[in-house]
Amino acid sequence: DMALSGMTIIAEREKVVDFSVRYMDYGVGIIISKPVPKAANILGFLQPLSNEVWGCIMLAIIFEGLILLVITKVSPYTKFTTPDIEDSDKRRFKVKNSFWFTMSSVLQQGPEDQPRTISGRVLAMFWYFFTLIMVATYTANLAA
Repeated sequence: DMALSGMTIIAEREKVVDFSVRYMDYGVGIIISKPVPKAANILGFLQPLSNEVWGCIMLAIIFEGLILLVITKVSPYTKFTTPDIEDSDKRRFKVKNSFWFTMSSVLQQGPEDQPRTISGRVLAMFWYFFTLIMVATYTANLAA
């Protein structure tokens, strides 16, 4: 006779029943505690990075905006790269434009006005690289 059932093999049962030899024995088990549900936090999106890192990012945004403003004001090529048209005064990098550029590039929205001088574009290239690393780090910490 034969029977099929899930049983544990113990010494007393082995005396009575002829058990087949196991072909696979996987004795590893994991025990974890039941997770406690957390309360909803409206500022939960800030948790992947520490407060110090967020402060440094805000200082970097302000510093980048000021440096970009100074570079575009000091550069002698600004007047050659901005065409002499009616709205050329609007197209020049001012305080609002430089900070709008840095914030919109951090949020990856693509700013309307780009720096027109070579020095401003090189600075913007390094700022885009910083933004890429910062967003990748935030995303990795958020997913972890």
